[in-house]
Amino acid sequence: MTGKRKLRLLPVLSGMMLSALALSGCQFYEPVVETQIYPVKMRMQQHARNTVISTEMPADENIVRAVAADYAKRGEGGITLQMRYQEGDKKLAHQARHAGEDYLYLFEKYGIENTRVEMVPLPNHGKKTADLVVNYNAWKLSAPDGCGPERIPGYYGAEGGDKIRDYKIGCETETYLSRMISDPRDLKGRSGLPRGDAAREGDMQQNYRTGVPNEPLEGLSSSDIGD
Repeated sequence: MTGKRKLRLLPVLSGMMLSALALSGCQFYEPVVETQIYPVKMRMQQHARNTVISTEMPADENIVRAVAADYAKRGEGGITLQMRYQEGDKKLAHQARHAGEDYLYLFEKYGIENTRVEMVPLPNHGKKTADLVVNYNAWKLSAPDGCGPERIPGYYGAEGGDKIRDYKIGCETETYLSRMISDPRDLKGRSGLPRGDAAREGDMQQNYRTGVPNEPLEGLSSSDIGD
């Protein structure tokens, strides 16, 4: 019995020794795969927005509405209303103060609570009226580094096909996604859906819970095209 056990162990030991020798003489390499897929990502940058408004006329509610809508989508950190006027001119200082109060009221009316007025007397303003500069920081998405402005080869026809070897695949998608995203801040992550979104989702699903399907959207079908 002892002899048979030795005979059985010999092939096993021999295999283990050969494996050890083979491993000791080998080097492992990462596989190299050539690819045209470029690791591109759209750029998210914060930049300063500045809007100059004359105070010669009464506070313009249309301008405030447009700025407030842009701030609600892209802004961050509050809005500063800089009232600029000629230093030493009491009349212009009074005008600037009242204009600042009017614009502050309008911005708060459109839901921008973190707005403040800053009086800025300038030694060389050189204007007969005060003016207002609306300042805030906003997020902006743009094309990835190294992408564009040219379109993907072949977009305008076969004549551009010879450039496909140098094209960074992924540029086209990321560039146009950066233009489509309404609120760049979504890419920073959110703590959860706003209550309005949750209510809207609930309204959409309510009909199915009560057994009543939603009405069709009455869109075009493929058979309608070209008739």
